[in-house]
Amino acid sequence: MLRVVYLLLNHAHSRQGNVEVYREKLLEQAIRLGRELVNLFSASGETRALLALMLLTSTRTDARYGATGEFVPLTEQDRKRWNWPRIREGRAVIDAVVSAGHPPSAYQI
Repeated sequence: MLRVVYLLLNHAHSRQGNVEVYREKLLEQAIRLGRELVNLFSASGETRALLALMLLTSTRTDARYGATGEFVPLTEQDRKRWNWPRIREGRAVIDAVVSAGHPPSAYQI
């Protein structure tokens, strides 16, 4: 199930024409499912690591592409367009996973 949710996130990040609304909704649904999995399997470090990865990956969505659809490299992105509350949340989630001593999972690495 974790892989499927992660694939949803990756699909939301793939750029296929001008489908911004679709991509945004798919991204939010992937994160919503990640949160639900954490609620169901709260003791799972791997599940929480996946949620942190999805939160942190999604923080730059608005800054990743320019006005005409061109890719904007990380070094050139406007950091004001990053989702800072989501960055703080993702860091808090992954910090809790590390503090709990869970063995590193693929999503955490």
